[in-house]
Amino acid sequence: MSTPIASLADAIDRSPLSPFQKRTIAICLLIALLDGFDALSIGYLIPAIAKDWEIGAGSLSLVVTAGLVGMILGSMVFGPVADRAGRRFVIIVGTLIFGVTTLALSGAQSVEMLTLFRFVAGLGLGTVGPNVIALASEFTPTRSKSTVVVLISSGLAMGGFIGGFAIGFLIPAFGWRSVFLAGGVLPLVILAATVRLIPESVGFLAAMGKTEQVAALARRMNIDPNHTATPLTSAAAPAASKVPVAELFRSGRAVNTLLLWVVFFCGLLFAYFMYSWMPTLLAAAGLTQQTAIFATSLTTLGCVAGGMSLGVLVDRRNKDYRILVGAFVIGAALVAALTAVVGNLWLMLPVVFLIGFTAIGSQAAVNAVATAMYPVSARSTGLGWAYGVGRMGSVVGPLIGGTLISAAVAPTQIFLMIVIPALLAAGALAEIVRRGGIDITAATTTAAAPIRTPSLEQNPA
Repeated sequence: MSTPIASLADAIDRSPLSPFQKRTIAICLLIALLDGFDALSIGYLIPAIAKDWEIGAGSLSLVVTAGLVGMILGSMVFGPVADRAGRRFVIIVGTLIFGVTTLALSGAQSVEMLTLFRFVAGLGLGTVGPNVIALASEFTPTRSKSTVVVLISSGLAMGGFIGGFAIGFLIPAFGWRSVFLAGGVLPLVILAATVRLIPESVGFLAAMGKTEQVAALARRMNIDPNHTATPLTSAAAPAASKVPVAELFRSGRAVNTLLLWVVFFCGLLFAYFMYSWMPTLLAAAGLTQQTAIFATSLTTLGCVAGGMSLGVLVDRRNKDYRILVGAFVIGAALVAALTAVVGNLWLMLPVVFLIGFTAIGSQAAVNAVATAMYPVSARSTGLGWAYGVGRMGSVVGPLIGGTLISAAVAPTQIFLMIVIPALLAAGALAEIVRRGGIDITAATTTAAAPIRTPSLEQNPA
């Protein structure tokens, strides 16, 4: 007779990843790739659209801003919805929204149409990112949680990296509209193929008292619910459905929540400034458009490599988040160094890669901090609001870039200015670490209710 396991969360921690868990993480990663492709493609397309329509690149800053404002609203509005209606529902709806409207962007005939469609697409893009991260974290053991969370977060950047290479070929061959066409069709096709395979969050189902569905999911993870002593508790279920936003400021989390918002605001301001304007700034500094796009895509590749490496290192160092603080500082120093090497291709390319590896990779890894700060009843809300506040920074960054470019400020001076938010993110994260309050077991802790063995026909999703 096997020893009873204290809880389903503990069972997940003790068990190897099942094929079902691996498939769920893979689906979340695939959706994150498509989300990242659509979210970051606009930065690559600005020079081509401006040239085609014979307008200044700064005139398209409103298009970039509209998409980011949509992402803010999507993150903040649908985060609480996910904690009440389920992660699966909002992932499907968000993917439909950004897929359909990105497809519509391929037919835009004016800046106003681009702005409107990009705003609506942003609603979907802002919805999907936090929720695929939260869903993947629910099915991951604590020992690998930072790694998986960063993998999904880095998938957003990897989508931008793949997009950079694809766009470099698509624009010369088919024009900029082909990029929006691909960015609209692909998520709709992938969603149609995977919609039946996307499960609901096990923590959400437990908090809602869906014990039979929880048991069905446990079996699909090769966990026998009969071998659990106190599997889950439903005690938190009423609060989970009523006050997810207030939960961010309870139990001593208020200051850390505000500091986390500073990290996301400054980190995403930095990242989206680089993604949105690096191709334009490097082209203004003398590089060809294709080389500038390639250099920017190297930054996104660096984010993927850095986010994954930093996430693994944090896991192996027993959740030592000071590693991420150091990465922000190093990234800031590298941006300053970029101003001195922008004319030397062999020096510049490693530098832009390392900027992505350190500062932007650290921002991707900070998602693991957010999942560890909040209970399951408020996790999508916590991530959604952190992303929402961060998206405000991602709006400010491109707006600042557009204003400075329109004012004919030298690219090297603009790059020097962007060092400041990276350092502010480092300082806020350092204060979170100093204060404590990051529960390394929180991301798998769920509330309880006895699990009843379900019928074989029970649908866990």
